[in-house]
Amino acid sequence: MPVPLYRYSFREAKDHDEVQDWKQSHAENIRCRDAIDQMVRERYRNSILPTDIIKDACKEFGIDRVGWVLATTVSENSNDGRYRPDTRRWSMQAFYTPNDSRNHEFELQTHPELVNGMVGQYRKYLSEELGILTRDACLPNSNQEDYTEKLLIMHTDALAEEYKKGEFQYFYASGGNGCRPTSIGRKIFGFFVSDGEKTNFVRGDFIGIADPEQVPDWVNENLEKFLHPQENTEDGGMKLE
Repeated sequence: MPVPLYRYSFREAKDHDEVQDWKQSHAENIRCRDAIDQMVRERYRNSILPTDIIKDACKEFGIDRVGWVLATTVSENSNDGRYRPDTRRWSMQAFYTPNDSRNHEFELQTHPELVNGMVGQYRKYLSEELGILTRDACLPNSNQEDYTEKLLIMHTDALAEEYKKGEFQYFYASGGNGCRPTSIGRKIFGFFVSDGEKTNFVRGDFIGIADPEQVPDWVNENLEKFLHPQENTEDGGMKLE
């Protein structure tokens, strides 16, 4: 079972009495970095970067930590022209990596051009094999808006490993102090749209508000079923406004 990824800075960890969580995650970030660098050294031959490096790393460390290490490596070296523009854009959009003075401790030592290749392989693996939703599935800058009674997209690291797929990232926020971006409280209450299970998470577990234009029909149908179980609509589903 992969060590949970801690997304916040050391300073935030101290503020919320989560220093041990930060330490465990940071140590695992370094171990992940070392493993990827080692696999590249062993397997990169004849100018060919094997796709099994990313898959094997994700299997051992989880998709979130592998992405975190890749994105942090690029974002911490954003002025290095060897990283391609699309790689740099991805690193800024895929994760909100905290401003932490110790991020450099788990930067990949692999050549930037090979990191470009691994980022491409990683993105393809998530989108084509797992159907993972990213910031592109959300309304622009919606992570700063009120989440109350909104359909949200979850970060996959908030999900158990067997549920890290796009269909399980849809979550309807019914309320909670965490819905308000300026609130001290962090909890958001609601339910998974996939099966209606009610639970709660913290605001940092969400990427943003789902873009209505990209929401699949089954999501609207399930929302209608769980929000209005006694009502029937003509089209059999609820459209997000």
